[in-house]
Amino acid sequence: MNQMFAAVALPLLSAVLTGCGAPALSSISKSFSSSLSIGHPTSFDVKGVGVCSQMQVNFGDGTPPQNLTNVDFNGTPTITHTYTGWGGPKAIKAEGITNCVGTVSTQVNLLPVFKVFGIAMNGNGLVCQFIPNIPAIRARTVLHTRAISDVVGDNAEIAFGCAFNGCHYDLRGANIAAGPSYPFPTLRKWSMVFRIGTQTEQGPTTLTDAATFIARQAGGLELCVNGTDLWNASGGWGVRVSADEPAP
Repeated sequence: MNQMFAAVALPLLSAVLTGCGAPALSSISKSFSSSLSIGHPTSFDVKGVGVCSQMQVNFGDGTPPQNLTNVDFNGTPTITHTYTGWGGPKAIKAEGITNCVGTVSTQVNLLPVFKVFGIAMNGNGLVCQFIPNIPAIRARTVLHTRAISDVVGDNAEIAFGCAFNGCHYDLRGANIAAGPSYPFPTLRKWSMVFRIGTQTEQGPTTLTDAATFIARQAGGLELCVNGTDLWNASGGWGVRVSADEPAP
């Protein structure tokens, strides 16, 4: 019986040892001298053992994953990607696909961390205006918004055309909920509002603290004014926005 057991056990042990030697990922990290700025190539070093038939790298910015074949870990392969969207934190993930095991990840923080935008009232009566030349917001992105008091005009206020200049406000608006005749009832009267698709969010309610919200849907980012009769409004507001994009 002992001889029979040995004859059966040896092939099984051999198979286990063969599996342990399969190509595998062990880490991914930013290359030492690589750039950390939007618009410049950022390089990542990948480490592992063996030759990976196929692996995939997701750079955490919504672009399609990069597929690589026959990656030889006897050296330290370098993968390069140029970020063109939002700065801030990006989660990078590499995983083995074919004849390659393991999933590894790292994070980088790209500059500039935030973008500065302004909205100006010029007699067009628009409640909302899309921010031009920025990437669409992805669902699950965390947006941090903060007032910038000196971006548009000395006082960064909008005058809403009331008699005797009686209603002019910075982006906080009035500390009272808007009524049903306003574009965004229940949000602050005469204040800044953000819109992504059908989602609306109150802008900053102080000049020093950030207003943070999570995008529940994907779409372009709009700056809105929660006011009426905007054809007679003049002036503008400034705001800075940073985006923590979702991990892959």
